[in-house]
Amino acid sequence: MATLQDVIDDARYGLVDYVDGVGVGIEFDDEELLNYLNRMISLMDSQLSALNSDLVEAKEEDIDTVASQAYVDISGLNSGNWTRVRSVWIGNDRLDQVSLPYLRYTSMFRSGDARPTIWALSHQKILFPQGCDDAHTDFVIYYDKKTGTLTLSDNMPYNDLFNGFLREMLVQTAKAKKDERLNKSADIMTRLFKERAMHEVIAREFVPKQYNYTEF
Repeated sequence: MATLQDVIDDARYGLVDYVDGVGVGIEFDDEELLNYLNRMISLMDSQLSALNSDLVEAKEEDIDTVASQAYVDISGLNSGNWTRVRSVWIGNDRLDQVSLPYLRYTSMFRSGDARPTIWALSHQKILFPQGCDDAHTDFVIYYDKKTGTLTLSDNMPYNDLFNGFLREMLVQTAKAKKDERLNKSADIMTRLFKERAMHEVIAREFVPKQYNYTEF
């Protein structure tokens, strides 16, 4: 696995920004390039999430419901590094997601506690229309994770799939900053990230048609 430092050092060749080997810059220090790279990883996270990619999907099994409580607090989910909830389960039963206004409306006609069948997301809570019937320990949440802020010694995310792309984008961003055209390149950068993420998702989800051989 490559580290962020490895990618930054490699990018210095494209920037022609090194002295006595890779790692020591003339115009760009590691801190600045690390900032750019973290922002790019955050952008890739959002593009992959929008495409429902498995690369950002995660599973949480250690949060339980609380009896007679009409919500589950997920503020600590993945230490706060998450973007959206994909699905919610109790055991083998998938709960249906509904809109927040609908959940508030239907809760007006319910009383007491019951096993949840629907849920809605409000800020950092999964809401139920009424108190939960039990402390379910088989409560499962599938969600999209965020990478979070990485350091130079951290491994690159996505199992190194986008290292080359992120390196080239880092080079282009640094050059754009040097030429004072960062604002003009922002839209182009977003489009390129969307295209690269889409290509990867399509490739990973492609299932070849099975060939059925019939002997005559």
